[in-house]
This record gives sequence, structure tokens and C-alpha cells, in this order.
Amino acid sequence: MIHYGLRNCHYKLPNAAPVKMPGAVKLTLNGDVSIVTKPVRTPFCWVDYPVEVDDKGYSASLEIAALPKSFLMNVLNYAQNDNGVMTENVQKIVHFSLLFETRFGSNIVRKCFTNCVCRKPDFDVTTMAE
Repeated sequence: MIHYGLRNCHYKLPNAAPVKMPGAVKLTLNGDVSIVTKPVRTPFCWVDYPVEVDDKGYSASLEIAALPKSFLMNVLNYAQNDNGVMTENVQKIVHFSLLFETRFGSNIVRKCFTNCVCRKPDFDVTTMAE
């Protein structure tokens, strides 16, 4: 299903108000579901019979033009020293909710994913021609 117009993207920490994440450009969600089967003998042959669904939720990729400083500090546990240098603390995992809107046809669809965790953002730098 294709939705258009990612907008109004927010993150929310437990017991806090949602915080706007301006610059959200693209969101890709991939469901992580597998079906566990068991071979069952029928009068004619063996059949793999589904016995369990292993649903691990989604893995997502969110592309943001520039991560807000509040997201770096509150979710990714960056700390800022007196000189303004941001350093990361990888010892703590923060769970948060991701809220956003998309457009499906003429309808606005609001989504909320809870119990999200985040890994380090990718960092890509190139030079500009002078």
C-alpha cells in the first residue's frame, strides 16, 4: 500500500508531550513476520501445516533532513558539553512512540507506532565543488 505526503511527524517519550520532528522526508516500514510450520502426514503426502506466527513487528527507516537537537539528546542520549560539542552515550536504550500523518487518496491517515527504539543515525558527508 502506497501512501503519500509524510507530514506532522512527532516523537513522544513516555509521560511527555509529543515533540515535532521537522524535516521528515521519507519513512519505509518492513514487516518482520514469519510462519512456523510443522510437517503433517495426510493419507496421500506430507503437508507443511502452519502452527505459529512469529511477528517481530516492523523494522523502519526514517529519513530526516536534519535531526533535531532534542531528538539527539532525548532519544539517542547525546550530551552537550560547555563548548557545545555533542557526544553520544550508547549505554542506554530509550523507548519512544513515532506519530505521523500520510495521505491515502483524499483521506488523511494518522499513525502511531509505540515501543520504538532507535539505532545510531547514518552520517554521510561529501565536499562541494568550488
